[in-house]
Amino acid sequence: MKDTKAELRRTLYLASVIRAASIASMAEVGNPSAQITIATVPAGNPGNAPDVGGVGQVDYAYNIGKYDVTAGQHTAFLNAVAKTDPYGLYTSLFANGFATYGITQSGSPGSCKYTATKNPDFLANYVTWGDAAPFCNWLTNGQPTGAQGNGTTETGSYILNGAVTDAALGAVTRNANADYGIPAEDEWHKAACCNAASGYYYTYATSNSNLPSNLLSATGTNNAKFYAGDYTDPTNYLSPVGGVC
Repeated sequence: MKDTKAELRRTLYLASVIRAASIASMAEVGNPSAQITIATVPAGNPGNAPDVGGVGQVDYAYNIGKYDVTAGQHTAFLNAVAKTDPYGLYTSLFANGFATYGITQSGSPGSCKYTATKNPDFLANYVTWGDAAPFCNWLTNGQPTGAQGNGTTETGSYILNGAVTDAALGAVTRNANADYGIPAEDEWHKAACCNAASGYYYTYATSNSNLPSNLLSATGTNNAKFYAGDYTDPTNYLSPVGGVC
């Protein structure tokens, strides 16, 4: 079941989730201490022109996640809805994708528990589209605790109703009134590459059209978010999301 979901892997989820512009932060409703917070920023300039190739035009206001979705945030989701996991929202790849960090599962069905290892502020890894859609449903539904089903993981932003196969997941679309969702290509490209004030598109998501550096010793803003002295994982060269670079 999880192998079919892997065919629908979307790196956009690892970048962020999107949020309807009118929706308050989840930390502002219910019990803030019991909820995760998805920090977002407005994309700006609704109705912008598209980039070369026709991507990046979005006619409505929306916010996009400021940081990667973290292992800790995804762990909170699993602990809320996957004590029993009939739709396979957890996979051993979460624990074994990298040698030094991930999400582990303990216990038996009905009492499963999940733990973010190494550092919960590292990004969530090996998350597929089929895993991200229930996560967005959970956010839209107010981060409830309970069994996987209507009102927790299967309805909200996406009507899943137990969909796990490539064909079933491929037919699912985001509901028009979704509070949280997986960024569409236009939404992600606009937020990553378009200068809202000028409408100019950068080639890279570092707000630069010059090729970014991939050197650990690089300084400045046009490089990967890790460099010597900043990363905290010397095996995989990872920094917590939002780390200074």
